[in-house]
Amino acid sequence: MDSENQSITPLVWELLFGERFEHTPDPNKPENSAYITAMRRQRAEGIRHFAVGAGKPLFDEWKKKVRENTLALLSVPKAALCDCAACLILREIRPRLELIVEAEMLINKE
Repeated sequence: MDSENQSITPLVWELLFGERFEHTPDPNKPENSAYITAMRRQRAEGIRHFAVGAGKPLFDEWKKKVRENTLALLSVPKAALCDCAACLILREIRPRLELIVEAEMLINKE
């Protein structure tokens, strides 16, 4: 990117998105590593606070949908599976799941 485009980037970003443009320091320079690490930790901590705080109902709903869709995929009849990568993975997982279910049923009988 030429210097003229670099100089207008922050202004364009602010006009388009309504927030300040944050310049990311070059991660290949050793002097920037501490700053980049601190920023990553701060972002991760903010997401964690949201996920266990105000955003917990949203995350719980997403997890529920993932579980429901995973169960639906694992319940697809074998005859309906093709030879695509996803179906091959389902064919590989299903026997293990059946063994786990069988073991759980035996454990819960006692």
